[in-house]
Amino acid sequence: MKRKRIAIFAEKLYGGGVEKILQIICRNFDYEKYDLTIYASRREEYPQGTYPEHLPIKYIFDSGNSLISRIKNKLKLFVYYHFSPSVYYLLFIRQAYDVGIAFIEGYATRFLSGAPRGMKKIAWVHIELKTFHWTQVAYRSQKEECMCYHTIDKVACVSKVVKEQADILWGISDKTLVLHNPIESERIIRLAEEDMPSIYRHKKHAFRIVSLGTLNKRKSYDRLIQAVARLDKDGYDVELLILGDGEEKEALEQQILDENLSGKVFLVGFVHNPYPFIVSSDVYVCSSYAEGYNTAVTEALVLGRAVVSTEVSGIREQLGENEEYGIITPNTEDGLYGGLKRMMNAGCIEEYQKRAEKRGREFTLDKQMQKIYTLIEE
Repeated sequence: MKRKRIAIFAEKLYGGGVEKILQIICRNFDYEKYDLTIYASRREEYPQGTYPEHLPIKYIFDSGNSLISRIKNKLKLFVYYHFSPSVYYLLFIRQAYDVGIAFIEGYATRFLSGAPRGMKKIAWVHIELKTFHWTQVAYRSQKEECMCYHTIDKVACVSKVVKEQADILWGISDKTLVLHNPIESERIIRLAEEDMPSIYRHKKHAFRIVSLGTLNKRKSYDRLIQAVARLDKDGYDVELLILGDGEEKEALEQQILDENLSGKVFLVGFVHNPYPFIVSSDVYVCSSYAEGYNTAVTEALVLGRAVVSTEVSGIREQLGENEEYGIITPNTEDGLYGGLKRMMNAGCIEEYQKRAEKRGREFTLDKQMQKIYTLIEE
């Protein structure tokens, strides 16, 4: 039987939550049934085993620094911002596939919208776009963004709230569906058993809080640090480890100094394997202003960690409508502070860790992969 030809358009291949989900899908894809190709913006380095070695990966922009590469990239950018997506696709992507998938909103979706007729088009949306409409930079106007989504056949939204906001923003309720992110539970548990740097191996304080994400304003680590400062002043013996890198690093470092938290709050930086850090924690925290479906929260549940999260998209689908599996706080600094303080009550962490273990067993990879194949085939 002839394999169906699939192209996935991404912005990046490594480093963030969306990229991690792409890696999971690619590592577990049915290559006997499908012929898969990945398109990424630029070449980048990532550890061996992140993607299957046999998987073809193509790059839309040249990564070289030669004069020819720079000229080609400037030409591509000029065409991107001054011509329609169909012109860009015809000139620089050219290849037709049975199914094209834009795995992130923004640039990848605009690329795919220019694909020829007859090619089924699927787009993923990973974020609350009415709350955090970052994709405007990828389009010449909001009208063009709306038009691009109307060329897409199906739009997979990672949570109910993400779907609701996409429906309102673009009027595409007939195209959208909810498709939660797949999780490699067995792999997460195995990787959590690996060693971690000796400096972080043992807690220096009674309670260890861990959070994972890019150091940007959306992740709102300034609020989390401030909440920890308030707990410290209340006499709680806590430490906070933030795993990740980003443009807010210097500002957060200064905040740590200003709050006299140098021995209690640590910016660990980007780590290839965050799971030993998560499993070493008492509490995992999501402090974001906006999310789509926070994969790290699910991973923390799989590892049996108590979770505190701000009220963001997808979180009630993960922690339960009535906080059965974790504490959900108002999306404010006061909310984070109150939620963490509540978690520190005697027996609360232990109880939520038991609940997390139960919830974590409900996330199955095969079930979510089958939903992806159904989306491709229907």
